Amino acid sequence: METDADGADTYAPMHNLGLLDLEANGLSWVGGSSLAKMLGRGGICDKLLHLNLGCNGIGVEGAVSIAEALRQFTCPVLQSLDLHGNGIGDDGCVALGTTLAAGALPNLDSLDLSANRIEDRGCEALGRALFGVY
Repeated sequence: METDADGADTYAPMHNLGLLDLEANGLSWVGGSSLAKMLGRGGICDKLLHLNLGCNGIGVEGAVSIAEALRQFTCPVLQSLDLHGNGIGDDGCVALGTTLAAGALPNLDSLDLSANRIEDRGCEALGRALFGVY
């Protein structure tokens, strides 16, 4: 197995991947952070339409890593992002709001953040990003 300069396994990128559904697989924050690194490799986001990471317990740290990866590597055609049931809280929601405000997901039309313990600060950040209000 080959590795890159960071010691990570290298694989041929999946340039035609349109749907990635990893719901309820117990990824935790470790898996969320690893997935974030994967999103930045070789154009994986170029054709990704739907990303479902619901019910994985990725928590704040995983959500922040994913939001930063989505912001940095822009998923231009992503239409739906499902992060329900992950306990991302306010900090994860603020990170996601920053990504949305940066225009990194221009075609997003479905966002599921249900069951994430998001309170006032997270809702305010999301409101600013989505509607320009707070």
